[in-house]
Amino acid sequence: ASLGTVDGIVAALTALPGFTASAPVATTVGGHAGFAFDLTVPSDASACTDVGKVRLLDVGGPSNHDEFSINAHLRYEVIDVGGTPVLLEHYSFEAASRLAEVQQLVNSITFP
Repeated sequence: ASLGTVDGIVAALTALPGFTASAPVATTVGGHAGFAFDLTVPSDASACTDVGKVRLLDVGGPSNHDEFSINAHLRYEVIDVGGTPVLLEHYSFEAASRLAEVQQLVNSITFP
């Protein structure tokens, strides 16, 4: 699947080497369908990162990436908004249960 599609983005992120992904589940955000999944940073990532962090979604330069502590809990939702895939990324540096609070915010998103 193409990276320009929801399926392609989900497939690419859930297949990242070294990361563990939960099975994608159907979701809707603001009435738009897609998939949600969690990523777990490899437990041995500290051996190959810069100052105990891992970089993800590097899109062309040192300031164009996400950088997380190796103990971050990551959740992604990829939805289709009028034919355009939209990636929502949320994370917690505390217990994974804190993601439920962020999920409430995600559930309130609307699109014009």
